[in-house]
Amino acid sequence: MFKKHFKIITLTLILSVGLNACASKGINLTKTGAVKVQIINSDQVLIANVYVKQLENEVLIHAVAKPTNPVRFFTPVT
Repeated sequence: MFKKHFKIITLTLILSVGLNACASKGINLTKTGAVKVQIINSDQVLIANVYVKQLENEVLIHAVAKPTNPVRFFTPVT
């Protein structure tokens, strides 16, 4: 009985520490005000969930592009 509880507690601690470590990597530059992001949607695409993070040696820019109309194949306009 003790071994089962010990395994569950250990697994819970490892998962919570691991998930917290992954979530805390980098500084969100859009929240700190160091970077300003201007989102300009088009008739074909909506842009959502935009953020810029400063990692150790790189900058990560993330955005989700969603088509405004349901399409089977999405081809970006150049």
